[in-house]
Amino acid sequence: MPAERSTVAGHGGSPLAVVDFGGSGPGLLLLQGMMGRATTWESTARWLIPQGHVVGFDARGHGLNETLPQGPYDRNAHVEDAAAVIRTLGLAPAVASDTRWAL
Repeated sequence: MPAERSTVAGHGGSPLAVVDFGGSGPGLLLLQGMMGRATTWESTARWLIPQGHVVGFDARGHGLNETLPQGPYDRNAHVEDAAAVIRTLGLAPAVASDTRWAL
């Protein structure tokens, strides 16, 4: 099954390009490194699909997303973007290492 692309409203309404690699079961959100994009995870996603619903997204200002001249590009914005993808696509429950960001 080919990956499906969509857009999710992230922190402050910023559009985020999302790649749904497929699968069913628990949500698995793949986060890119700062020079990557969601499609970087394609081979890993195929390997993970039997384990759950695998999704990646382009971080703000990367991949198919517009560069936001005024940002923000801080930790809070990146965490809130991930949380928005989790909420919008129903990938919860999620566990974070910092309980301030638990969903």
